[in-house]
Amino acid sequence: MVLAAVEAVIGPDPPRLLTSAARDARSFEVRALAAWAVLQFSGATLGELAKYCSRDHSTMSCAARRIEEWQPVRPDLADKMAQLRSVLTHHPAPTPRQKGIKVRSTPSTDA
Repeated sequence: MVLAAVEAVIGPDPPRLLTSAARDARSFEVRALAAWAVLQFSGATLGELAKYCSRDHSTMSCAARRIEEWQPVRPDLADKMAQLRSVLTHHPAPTPRQKGIKVRSTPSTDA
């Protein structure tokens, strides 16, 4: 859900930019926005996102923290974060099955 929201806000490039080995500003911004969104609005972990992006989880954590710090001085970034917040808060939270977590069925009490 987060990746789809990032794509909706940024445009069609995020899947390529998230997994790119590039260290340019655009790729960093997309990964940082995704990391921030995962921390704020998702039941997923930064470890899962980091694995998808071929990055270390601490790198993703630092990126999320950095864009929060930049938000007051970067109106363009603040706008993208607000758009992500809007997209992600207007969707219901994912169920455990949607997050890829197996749900254990409760044993039947019928004998």
